[in-house]
Amino acid sequence: LPRLRALVDRRPVLDLFGVPVLYHSDSEAAWLRRAEGDADLQSPFGPPTPFADGLGNEEVLRADSTHRFELPMRVARGWRLAPYLEARGTAWDRDELDEDSPTRLDLVAGTRLSTLFWRRFDGGTTAQVAPFLDLRHSIVHEQHGGAPLLVDEVDLPTGADELGLGLRTHVFGWRDEDELDVETILREG
Repeated sequence: LPRLRALVDRRPVLDLFGVPVLYHSDSEAAWLRRAEGDADLQSPFGPPTPFADGLGNEEVLRADSTHRFELPMRVARGWRLAPYLEARGTAWDRDELDEDSPTRLDLVAGTRLSTLFWRRFDGGTTAQVAPFLDLRHSIVHEQHGGAPLLVDEVDLPTGADELGLGLRTHVFGWRDEDELDVETILREG
């Protein structure tokens, strides 16, 4: 289905005490179709089927935009601390009951502590492993309208403070165009 996405990769926008402040944004407008499939064939990364809301197959138009400013700093040998401020706005054309057009606005302050381990193998393959700890505090959470139709993680409830422990793995270099990038995170909020 039609989907339009605009991504601005992390880039410096100003210096604060000699440290560059980085900006990143990810905005998307999409027509989404949710198809209730066979539970035996369901992806382990998707929402469980049958959907808990009992609505089955549905369609929704959604616009979502996230903007983040972060200040990455070295705090110890090989460790980086990146405090950030993130704003996110999301709007749907309909809610679960087809009665309203929900909107949501979130402003979050947080920080991520991380490091990177890597190794280059014979043949040019490079493997990177980056453990991290992510703390998020909800400053503003406003939601109007009904409950959004659940299609993916964007539609999940927001507004809670969270603690996340995660691991990101990036493997590349065995062929020019191929790479594997996987992030796993356990969140408590």
